Formats: sequence, C-alpha cells, structure tokens
Amino acid sequence: LIGILRKRASVVAEKRTGWVIEPTTCPTGVRTNAATASMRAVFLDADDVGPWDDCLAALGEVGLVGLAYQSGGHRPEAPRWRVVLPLAESFRVDGDDARVAWKKLYHRIRAIVGALGRLRGAGFDPRTDAPSHPWFLTERRDTADPPREVIFRPGASLDAVALCLALPSVRSDAER
Repeated sequence: LIGILRKRASVVAEKRTGWVIEPTTCPTGVRTNAATASMRAVFLDADDVGPWDDCLAALGEVGLVGLAYQSGGHRPEAPRWRVVLPLAESFRVDGDDARVAWKKLYHRIRAIVGALGRLRGAGFDPRTDAPSHPWFLTERRDTADPPREVIFRPGASLDAVALCLALPSVRSDAER
C-alpha cells in the first residue's frame, strides 16, 4: 500500500476519478455493506481540522503504525489527509449486528485518535463508518499541485479488542 500511495502521489486525477482502496474482505467482489465480510484496517479522514503532526506523534508515542497520506484536495491552508490503522485481527461485519458493532468501534477509534491528535471541531469525518466506504488514494487534482506526501512509520497494528477493554465503562442515563 505504501508503494502504491507513493506512486500515485504525483498522478493527477479529478475528484472521484482516482484509484480506490477498501480495507475489506468481500468474497463476492461486490462493494456493498451486505457483501463485506470483514474489515482489515481503519481509515480516518481529516478535512480542514488541522495538521497531522500531533496525530502522527501521538500514534508513535503509543507504538502504533503511522501511515498517513495527503488526500487529493489537500492545500497547505486547508489540510486534507488520512490515517490508516491496520487491525491486528480482521473485524467481522457479516451481519446487521456485526455492522452496528463495527460502526460503534469505528467512532470510538475516530474520537480517541482525533483527541490524541488535537483535531478541531468534530475531528475525523464521522460519515466514513460504512464497511463499503471507498477510500480514494492520494492523487493530486491539478498539475500545479505539488506531489502529495505519504508518511510511514513502523509500529504495531491496532488491537481493537484490547482498545475496547482498556476504555472506561460508560454509565447509562438511568444510573446518572
């Protein structure tokens, strides 16, 4: 993936016309939520919520792999970038309950990594939680745009179960 991202960083592609990747297992090859069997990574999308420096530093401090790339619409005054967190084990999404569990996990990871990265506002885009969400690579939009930056730092993949077990319990409204 890192090699592909780096090769595509100099390619020009109009919005929604570049290469797409999905961190999924889809036995039928069809890109739908119902056809997706499992997730292999978490992709987080940051648009205009700040630079990636704090986020990548925080991931490094906890020993997680650091893979990030600037997305097609990136501009220095309006940073647009993504973080990719490979999962230690694939996460099953082959049923309605499993897809709901994925979305809950996704939003917890989105909030935690966004908070660690000191992102502004809502942080990472909350609308990218569907298992079949297409992730465009790092192609730039115009020949005048500089090549997109791709950063990779080795580290551990994300253990979603350990993360959930480490989170504090949340009291229900009745207990409050």
